[in-house]
Amino acid sequence: MALTAVGPINQSIGLQGGSSAALNITAAAVIKPSSGIICRLSVIAPGSSGNLTLNDCALVANAAASNEIASFPSAALAAGMVLLLDWPCGTGITVGAVTAGGQYSMSFT
Repeated sequence: MALTAVGPINQSIGLQGGSSAALNITAAAVIKPSSGIICRLSVIAPGSSGNLTLNDCALVANAAASNEIASFPSAALAAGMVLLLDWPCGTGITVGAVTAGGQYSMSFT
């Protein structure tokens, strides 16, 4: 998974696109180990089973129900879907779990 700067971007209030991107998310990973905002999540492939889980923490090992932001079952996701989250994270941005065979991209600040 590569983190890619996509800026500078002129951002308007209410149209938060993010200033960085995490591409090819296929496994649990720390996206940003400090505070930030999850802007958008793009579903490249939804996977066959399990949940895609997003957490507000700085380590994959710390991902737990107590810091879970969202959990999307693979059956609720479709390739090409773009989810606008606009969610602030005080500790860090972490993908705690990925669906089996799933692939995602995320924009964040």
